[in-house]
Amino acid sequence: MKLLVEGQPYKISALSSILSNSQFYKTDGELGVINHVGFCHSLDTKEVVYFLPKVFIINGKLFGMYEIKDNVPFSSDNIQDLTNNSWLGKLLLLFYQGITEFKRRNPNSRIIQRGNYYELSSNLGDTEYSYLDICLSILAYFKSEKEKILFRNAKRKSSVANKMNWKRTISRQIPIINSNNAPIYPILETKRKQVDNEETLLTIFYSILNNVSQELGQNLNLVVNYQLYSGSKFKSLEKNGLRVLKKIKYKYFSDDLKKIYNLCHLYLEKKYSGSLNKKKEEFIAIRDYNIVFEDMVDKLFTDNSLLSYSNKDVSIDDLKNNRDGKIIDHIFKFDSIIDDSEILYIGDSKYYQPDAHAGNLSIYKQYTYAKNIVQFNIDLLNNPKSKEIPGVKYLDIDTEGYNITPNFMLYAYIPMYEEGMVLNYKNHMIDDYVEGAKPKSSFHFYERLFDRDTLFVHEYRINFLYVLHSYCTSRQSNLLGFRENTKKYFRDKLKNYFQDESVSGFQFFVKTFENNEELKRFVDDNFKDLIGKVISIGDNQLLLAKNLQYAKGNSKFNSICEEFDSRFQWV
Repeated sequence: MKLLVEGQPYKISALSSILSNSQFYKTDGELGVINHVGFCHSLDTKEVVYFLPKVFIINGKLFGMYEIKDNVPFSSDNIQDLTNNSWLGKLLLLFYQGITEFKRRNPNSRIIQRGNYYELSSNLGDTEYSYLDICLSILAYFKSEKEKILFRNAKRKSSVANKMNWKRTISRQIPIINSNNAPIYPILETKRKQVDNEETLLTIFYSILNNVSQELGQNLNLVVNYQLYSGSKFKSLEKNGLRVLKKIKYKYFSDDLKKIYNLCHLYLEKKYSGSLNKKKEEFIAIRDYNIVFEDMVDKLFTDNSLLSYSNKDVSIDDLKNNRDGKIIDHIFKFDSIIDDSEILYIGDSKYYQPDAHAGNLSIYKQYTYAKNIVQFNIDLLNNPKSKEIPGVKYLDIDTEGYNITPNFMLYAYIPMYEEGMVLNYKNHMIDDYVEGAKPKSSFHFYERLFDRDTLFVHEYRINFLYVLHSYCTSRQSNLLGFRENTKKYFRDKLKNYFQDESVSGFQFFVKTFENNEELKRFVDDNFKDLIGKVISIGDNQLLLAKNLQYAKGNSKFNSICEEFDSRFQWV
């Protein structure tokens, strides 16, 4: 197994020895810089190669632990216990599953793949599978069926045993303890010797499983009472195993054993050096991994159900694909920070090198996304067939004030861990990208908070391992819980920013009127002084955002502010 990292340079001589295709890197003199993320399996050298995302480089080291020396790929020679490291094996297979999940969700994407990816079944057919597809199926089958297969095999042996010798069986065999704490002896000592085809098959299966677990770093702690093939004997099995399977193919296995037979056949056929497969390697890789990360985050955040607007339904795609050609990464509807209406939250995924930061161009795009969404909703509001957007409030007709549009960027990162690399897949660990940093802001009039040109962008980071794990494994119920909690987190962060007047520079006051006519009269009388500074909320209430800097020396504005009843109570 070899590990390469996106964006890292390696000696071309080292790359050409494990890759027959140079499309995975761009040349720079004697070096090749990896520009793909994915997986490759050489059918000649039997080498498994991973092109890992650049987020795994932490403080200049792979996983924050291993220095990239002499521009040489990592292997079991320069990463201690690579082939027996359970955390690394889990991470690598999860990473591969993330690539294939993206392919499943986006069949027409720009992903590069030689051969199609299919979920393995018990039928062989003519469909081609990748080496890791087969390995994943073998591992999955073992984890789900191991006790059942071993128990069935032991039960069958006991039913046909002739003159059982329990003393010899107990003294020579190590039992397997099932979930009921009962001992199971897979191999029973009898006087009668007979060819056991099922045992032959299971010996091959567990030999393959043992090799896969070591090669992919799964650390299964495999304990079975079979004389497994290893070392040179396993290499011989890879060459001759198909012939052995052919001899026992029609020995009437159970359905479970037929599945095992098919898995063994697929594996050995892939490994067989005399295979009719003329390709030198199989791979699945993508050049722009940022679109994979974007899809991962979007699966977490986005509910693709239709949103009811006015007299029509609007899909998420309608909202994402702006008329100026810009495409929003993430968008969802949630509570406004100032009243009981709803607003659209706009997000952008940032797949950067660790500690890299979005530049002015990316920030400006975020402002443009918000302006496009505001205009989209105003266009609906101006639809002659309907004069309101149920539940969603952007423009307040009474004050001509605009609601605050939540806008954020989300960076991928991997938290630093204690020695031993206990990876955290269960906690999203969303927090500020830079602790205590103020959101980016853009405005035409700095004192007008409720203006369509006054925009804010928060920057957060999220645990990449959580995103990856959720993308591959999470159930819908788990995603719903994440969405609700995270949306509330984003709302609270924006609300807390405005609550702290020493940071935001605003104080908020509320005034309650007897009726709507009285409210509109007050606004009309002071329109020039209040435009962009007030918005109606609730029943006949007016919310004022007082900019402290603007209020200095502005006696007329201060006198208007004094007419407001009390400080606004944030909910």
